[in-house]
Amino acid sequence: GKISFNEFVLSITVLVEFTARFWAIVEAYGIFTENFSKYKENYAYIFGDRNVIKENKQVDEALSKNIVKPEFHQSIRFNNLNFAYPDRVDKLVLKDIDLNIKYGEKIGVVGKSGSGKTTLVKLLLGFYDIDENQILVDGLSVTKEELALLNCYVPQDTTLFEQSIEYNIAYAKDQEVTHEQVEDAAKNGHAYDFSVNLKKGYDNLVGERGIKLSLGQRQRIAIARAFIKDSELLILDEATSSLDSKTESLVQESLEILWKDRTVIAVAHRLSTLNNVDRIIVMDDGQIVEQGTISELLAQDGHFAELWNHQKNGMIIEDDEDEIEDKV
Repeated sequence: GKISFNEFVLSITVLVEFTARFWAIVEAYGIFTENFSKYKENYAYIFGDRNVIKENKQVDEALSKNIVKPEFHQSIRFNNLNFAYPDRVDKLVLKDIDLNIKYGEKIGVVGKSGSGKTTLVKLLLGFYDIDENQILVDGLSVTKEELALLNCYVPQDTTLFEQSIEYNIAYAKDQEVTHEQVEDAAKNGHAYDFSVNLKKGYDNLVGERGIKLSLGQRQRIAIARAFIKDSELLILDEATSSLDSKTESLVQESLEILWKDRTVIAVAHRLSTLNNVDRIIVMDDGQIVEQGTISELLAQDGHFAELWNHQKNGMIIEDDEDEIEDKV
């Protein structure tokens, strides 16, 4: 009887509110701890004992500025390349890759899952260190940093920033880009029509990871990026494999404009996207097992013929999950 009913209700209300906020903090801390554990696990898997933050801080800025795009007028050559990922150095993912790609040549790369197609692309993009003289550009050995400057890349899943459409297109260029250049790239990449029809046009925000755009629209922004970068080597990594037929035809039309007068390496599961390439490379278990035109490969009745005979509507049927798991 020392406090009133109103004071009692107020006390209980404050206590409940305090308790709720306290447990919210506990829950947030638990989520943070769980995410941090995942971060540590992924970091250890990718980098091992390396301190990548310290390594990058120690990079000589003057040296990095001296990296220039290599001259590419003749060929790119994989010179008996062998490669294993840093965390599994005892397991070769690519074996004795001996491949010469002439300037202006269009190359298709096919194979079942786990055959090494994506790894080959990652090396060309400069994701991993390579031994000297294993990749040659016009007969000269190149570093991964130089390879990264040489190519423009259109992936299957385009990464977009939570910025405007114009920012996401201009991002591909390491120099200042005018609005007119962005607009020209958008027109060539068939990204112009949907961009200007949005409420804010090129200033429209795409949302986190481009969530406000469809998959086909994101792909067309990736192609517009490639037009902006304007490099001699174009790498297409299954750029149309997840699109419907109507959107694929638009993207394919843009790609054919893009790869004119460029050297092209196109990884594909849809064999229909490789009708206009000069040569097809067939990979299996990390090796090049066949190469030639479509008619030449079908005549060999080998790996490519097997893929060709198993496709439906242009899509290659993948290995079943157990086989893929065994290969991994």
